[in-house]
Amino acid sequence: MRRRLQAAGAVFSRYCSPALLAVILLVAVCVWYLFGPTLHGYADNGEFARVLSHNQLLPQLGASHHGARYLDVTYSIRQFYNDTRLPAWSSQNLLIRVALWINQLLISRTVFHLRVLGMLAFGLYLGGVYLVVAGLTRQQRKGRHYLIAILAVWLLGDTSLTMYFNSFYSQSVMLIAVTYLFGSLLLLARKPAHAWRYLLIFASAGAILITADMQTAWLVGPVLLATVGLWWHRTRAFKWCLLLVSFGLVFLSGLTIRQTPAELKAVSLYQSMTRGVLLNATDPGKTLASVGLEPQYALLAGTQFYQDKLPVNTRHRVVQREFVRQLRYSKVLRLYAGYPDQLVRMLQLASGDVYLTQMAAVGDFPVTTKGLPKQQSRYFTSCSLVMRAFFPKQFQFFLLLASILIGLYGYRVYQGGRRGIRAWIVCGWLVIGFEGLVVIAMLVAVILNGDADLARHLVLTAVSQNLVLLLGLSDFMTRHENQAVDALASAKEVSP
Repeated sequence: MRRRLQAAGAVFSRYCSPALLAVILLVAVCVWYLFGPTLHGYADNGEFARVLSHNQLLPQLGASHHGARYLDVTYSIRQFYNDTRLPAWSSQNLLIRVALWINQLLISRTVFHLRVLGMLAFGLYLGGVYLVVAGLTRQQRKGRHYLIAILAVWLLGDTSLTMYFNSFYSQSVMLIAVTYLFGSLLLLARKPAHAWRYLLIFASAGAILITADMQTAWLVGPVLLATVGLWWHRTRAFKWCLLLVSFGLVFLSGLTIRQTPAELKAVSLYQSMTRGVLLNATDPGKTLASVGLEPQYALLAGTQFYQDKLPVNTRHRVVQREFVRQLRYSKVLRLYAGYPDQLVRMLQLASGDVYLTQMAAVGDFPVTTKGLPKQQSRYFTSCSLVMRAFFPKQFQFFLLLASILIGLYGYRVYQGGRRGIRAWIVCGWLVIGFEGLVVIAMLVAVILNGDADLARHLVLTAVSQNLVLLLGLSDFMTRHENQAVDALASAKEVSP
């Protein structure tokens, strides 16, 4: 019996790599649930209107729009001039446009099916997960490598994440981009023979992530920090291309921030002030006066821009002139610098929301299921539930964890430099960059939006932290063979 099992295992490992197993498991777990007869995704919390307008879509004509209560699975495609359309620079819009083109080519020119967008995004996500697992396992095929693949599916296949693909939230694009980003850097470290191929993937993924929305545009710093180890590459041509990629990402970051619609910036600034700086301020009037704003608008503390009932109309010309148009991110930063205890409170709040990856304020089911309004899915959400229950909810813990991981991998960078093992240097800087992304993404989310829809804005933080933890766990499980393989690979590299 034992010999038969060994023979079966040998045949299985011959035809199925760990990366391929991860893709197969992800398809088996998610496809039927996400795209079967009953579509599952995230309903509209109020943000879809802007995205739909940018992409020539609108709620299904002749049907009820269910808002946050139920998932709408079809939308009408505009057949006339859209006078409400605003210019929008976003990789999310690019993904939607491709899905719209496929829908018009294969299904209908008048009705857009959300399933098309979801399947396109999920297909791209499979490629990112494949790269991540291939980088973690080096395409080796021992039992521990298949276990790493299963862990990757558990962490990255949680439906609280994959349901974003059946929605118009920018988190779907972020999930795709961050997996390609992480996987390509891992493979640049561990498969230098195909460096140019993986550099192209990294550049594309970085551009998609940076241009996903205004929040990710500010994360270009940690993304570039993760590439520092690539400067140990031995060819001058590669370094020049890396320099061009770095400048390109910085340029795209500035362009994305500049091209963000003025109304979206105004909403973000309003909520960063009312749902952030003023949220728990002891004297909000004095806080506003300290940066030259009218103290009377302290009564807006705790409100959201599009809230149904507000003390004053935020669109009134006087409110716009005296308050909304006077808001600047420089003032928000000055207030947080002057009231650091408020920033600490907001970061503590954000730390508790990092692993609330499932949107709680919207439904996950279409109205055809006859379920309750805003009903939540519990299918394959064990990872998010476990992390939510047991992961410490203190910002100090995130800083401590980042310090420990940066210290461990920083020492590995040092050892790699001494022993000439380039893979250790690249992986070390990858961890340093992604831990920086975890912390900075939390800061950016708080500064740009306060606590408004905070859990959704922290999805990138949760996924980035999971990827680093997965890398650390896989390195621990394969530590002995990795040292030998990395040393041998570095010895075989030929200098130009």
